[in-house]
Amino acid sequence: MSLKFAELAMLSLIDPTGVVSLILMSLGWKLDGLTEAKFSRDHEQEADDMGLKIAAISCFDTASGANVFAKLGAYSKVRGGGQEAFHYSDSHPLCSQRGASLKMQSEKINAANHSHCGHRRKQFKIVRNFLS
Repeated sequence: MSLKFAELAMLSLIDPTGVVSLILMSLGWKLDGLTEAKFSRDHEQEADDMGLKIAAISCFDTASGANVFAKLGAYSKVRGGGQEAFHYSDSHPLCSQRGASLKMQSEKINAANHSHCGHRRKQFKIVRNFLS
């Protein structure tokens, strides 16, 4: 038994309100962390959506981003013994969920939807040929 715990136990015999308030504060911090984790996961999803839109406008292949998260999800499953571990206090969604969401969205939001991308690809191809 540590000295600090013994001291706390002795003080709680004199005035238990301090220990009770300490316990309530620590529970409050835990509950606050749980609610913030959900909002953080929602913010990550919004960031993924915005990043996908920016990538499409910039003429990048949006399906590649989904593939990255699919690979990260597969790696997480290997490391987790066959399944991706999710904890209620995680601030990010599971990689497999992010990959599936990005894949579904990349079918709708991609460079082919932007008319300037065909011209950009031609320009990139000319520069690539010139440099090689």
